Amino acid sequence: MYIVDTIPLALIPRNQPQILSYFNKEPLKRGSIVEVLLGSRKIKAVVVDSATIRDRKMVYRKSVGFKLKNISRVINPESQVSNSQFRIAGYISSRYYVPLGISLKTILPPFWGKKKYKLEISDSEAEVNMKETEPEFVKTNLKDHFKDYEKLILNEIKKGRQVFLLVAEQTSAKYLLKSFSKLRPANISSSVSNEELYKVWQGVKKKEINLIIGTRLGLFLPFADLGLVIVDDESNEFYKSDMMPRYNGADLAKYICSLYGSRYIFSAVLPRLESLDKKHAKLTGSLSTQRIVSMVNEVKSGNFSILSRSLKNSILGQIEDKKNTIIYVPRRGHANFLLCQKCGQSVKCPNCSVPMVLHKKETSILMCHHCSHSELQPKLCSNCGSYKLKPYGVGTQKVVEELERMKKYSDWLKDVNVLRLDSDVSDNDVEKELEILEEFENKKPSILVTTQIAFSYKYLIKVPFIGIINADALINIPDFRAEESLLRQLYTLGAITDKLTIQTYNPDSPAIKSLSEIHGFINQELDNRKAFSYPPFSSLVKLTFRHHNFVKARDESRIVFEKLRLAVSQSKTKIKVLPPAPAFISREQGKYVWNIILKVPLEIELAERNELLRFIPAGWIVDVDPRHII
Repeated sequence: MYIVDTIPLALIPRNQPQILSYFNKEPLKRGSIVEVLLGSRKIKAVVVDSATIRDRKMVYRKSVGFKLKNISRVINPESQVSNSQFRIAGYISSRYYVPLGISLKTILPPFWGKKKYKLEISDSEAEVNMKETEPEFVKTNLKDHFKDYEKLILNEIKKGRQVFLLVAEQTSAKYLLKSFSKLRPANISSSVSNEELYKVWQGVKKKEINLIIGTRLGLFLPFADLGLVIVDDESNEFYKSDMMPRYNGADLAKYICSLYGSRYIFSAVLPRLESLDKKHAKLTGSLSTQRIVSMVNEVKSGNFSILSRSLKNSILGQIEDKKNTIIYVPRRGHANFLLCQKCGQSVKCPNCSVPMVLHKKETSILMCHHCSHSELQPKLCSNCGSYKLKPYGVGTQKVVEELERMKKYSDWLKDVNVLRLDSDVSDNDVEKELEILEEFENKKPSILVTTQIAFSYKYLIKVPFIGIINADALINIPDFRAEESLLRQLYTLGAITDKLTIQTYNPDSPAIKSLSEIHGFINQELDNRKAFSYPPFSSLVKLTFRHHNFVKARDESRIVFEKLRLAVSQSKTKIKVLPPAPAFISREQGKYVWNIILKVPLEIELAERNELLRFIPAGWIVDVDPRHII
């Protein structure tokens, strides 16, 4: 009789044992697949190790107070998981504090375990030699962007080594696949069928494919000789997974490179401050052609339009020259909220603590952008019964409406093609988005009113002029990354145009002022973050609890905070635990949301941090290196 250690592919709370042992009559290979009982459920599991009862007798005699069950059945006695896959799963589980079984399940291909697709784990995958790699930075040139990587890729392929080009979105993948079509690259993403994915998997394993372009799913390919990983647009927020395990693909790529001993190169128009080291901190740049327009002065001078005089003149100038224009609007819809002018009450979502956005379709409706709840625009205020409900704020629909109104009074605008590109129009359909962009490109003069969706096509867009409506909407959130995010968006827009006009109610914002010289902003921002122990000078962990009952959510958060504070004082760790607080959106989809933030100094080992996280009970969300802390 043998004792077999397994990793069940199920969600086992992280503060409980992740490797479970079972009896079996015969030893099993590391990586083989079995079925085990977990409570009353039958779960697939992967074998980690086998040992005789004699070998384990002393250990179990001292520490085990329960009876081991038998393995239900052996699904596949041959190894189906490589040593590198075990390593990656273990790293994700430890780094992001998620169940080991979920981590392993995440990195296994979708076709894994199906009889139709045979996997053979070769001897060469049995050993893994870790080797630290030094990150290298390449500044993105949006014009002919693929040329930033061309020499790097060709040099590695000439050496007979493999290259993985990691992208955040399929729109970027399509551009790069077309640009490098002569090299016959393979594409990998969640939208690829199992049959095609299996072909790529086998081709990479046998070294028949040298260039792979794809999303973070490609990080888990069985590379035969990986020489280079390029992370395209590493500041893109889509690298961060929204679901468990909440890992960041751009950061995980560094570990993959160390696993295979390959080079790690990341690029961005403006990289994350967390990615800047002493060499990159000297990053400089400017947008000398930008114009900042104070909307406060516009109002004082009698212009109450959402378009400043300067922006209108610039648009008319582009139209006269038969050139295209982009109007960038941070928010979709018609207006950001509906406000009662009598009592000051806004119309909020019944499920979330946010005002609903006004959309004008066949009829005017209010929509919540968090839970998708919608209702007809009310005629009376629900709080005081007043009919004085007025829309405030600017969305894409309102800008289009204003441009259409201008067309009636200007001969120059009469034949202008006004297009709108946002998720309301495209329904997140890439083909629809490309059709709109193609029409915009082919019909001149045209005006494209768009949102952040334009950043997905930044490699395809080049226009002589861009106007930004209400840049302040990009920064009106109490998060330490808000100004950095604003600067990145403005800087990216400035990189795809010759002239940029920014409308703002706060022209003295550091992010806006620093467009003429970003070096000063970077230094000041790094000083601020160092003073308050924010990344890159610490690692953050956001602990989130949600509940339908406000009192339950509040009290649970306070109890966990006290546990953590007591644990910190007893262990004398340098980890800082901030008191619990309601989230910025304190109620979402009917649940009250509370957060606790941990600031973990960089010198703290993962084991020490994870020992503290063991006090987090089930039902909490643990988000390491979160996108935001609000």
